[in-house]
Amino acid sequence: VVNMVDRLTSFAWCQVGTNKTAEDTKNIVEEGVLFFKKLLKIKQSQIHLFSDGGGEFFDLKYIPGVTHVVIKVGAKVEQKNSHVMRNFMRIKNAKRGNSVAGVLAQSVDMVNNSYNRILKMTPAEAVEKFTTPEGVQEIKDSYNKHRAKADTDRRKPLKVGDFVRLLVKKE
Repeated sequence: VVNMVDRLTSFAWCQVGTNKTAEDTKNIVEEGVLFFKKLLKIKQSQIHLFSDGGGEFFDLKYIPGVTHVVIKVGAKVEQKNSHVMRNFMRIKNAKRGNSVAGVLAQSVDMVNNSYNRILKMTPAEAVEKFTTPEGVQEIKDSYNKHRAKADTDRRKPLKVGDFVRLLVKKE
């Protein structure tokens, strides 16, 4: 399963693949890029793909107009993937689907309609609300406001007579 997530709205898109080759993954990702391009009403050049260094993602740099960046771990995608798979297993065990694709579609639908505490709405509602340039800027500001901030330096200023440790680095 190839899982793609919009970073700002947390909207997920998943597609079942037949195998894990670079060519098949590239075709699925191209389909996902077109999906997000239509959904978010953006240009293809505004889409940035982040993936791990797996061999199945080798051909992503050849998708025209899309920036591809290799990172160690995509925490947002991994978290959303975990959410999708939990729902997938719950639906499968309840025998509420006939095929893998059907159960996956139900799972993704549940994930996209789950309340997001940062956005104060579901990802599906966020996509509807924030597809204008002003809306995109509004959601970016909201997203950045809620991100974890670095801790401030709580050390007191030094005074004459304080003991300090000098670290001398080799030349």
